[in-house]
Amino acid sequence: EPMSQSSQQQQIKANTATKTKKNIPSLIVFDLDNTLWTPELYTLRSLQRKGGIPVAGTDVCLFPGAKAMLTKLAKLKASDNSEWAGTKFAVASRTSSVDWAHLLLSQFGLKDLMDYIEIFPGNKLQHFEKLHQSSQIPYSEMMFFDDARDGKYGNCVPVASLGVLCVHTPKGITEESIFDRALRLYREEWNGGKHSIV
Repeated sequence: EPMSQSSQQQQIKANTATKTKKNIPSLIVFDLDNTLWTPELYTLRSLQRKGGIPVAGTDVCLFPGAKAMLTKLAKLKASDNSEWAGTKFAVASRTSSVDWAHLLLSQFGLKDLMDYIEIFPGNKLQHFEKLHQSSQIPYSEMMFFDDARDGKYGNCVPVASLGVLCVHTPKGITEESIFDRALRLYREEWNGGKHSIV
């Protein structure tokens, strides 16, 4: 059965996108609560009621895999590695503990790694619209790590609808291999299509 002209154009576009796609995403975005660190900041209400502030490594800890991955990414960003030269890093969090999230990013030494930081309550689509506007990077060149897939508080499903490759990490980035696997899938298997969640 012959393909319609629009189907042929879509196939050509898909083939072209696959051929020109970079091996490394241009923008790698991380959620914070239960993705990079634990616990979720809203669970620290008793600390907030006492007027305290969270301390990195005591009240909030990076997942071991996230810590190893972020250390490696910081070294790659600081090096002359041409494969990673154009890659940017970002945070997209909808926590209502905005000040605490910024404070913890500083305490963990992650502010220098992040090129873009979007932390505000609301919808992850808003975070990604801002990231896209600020960076001018196409959604199809972005990768996003988040623990919440779908439902009322889901983030992966709506963000994937933009064309971002979403990596669902239901227990957080507990092992560095989660990042390595996602990068391999981006390089070798992902065709740049919408609604992709791994």
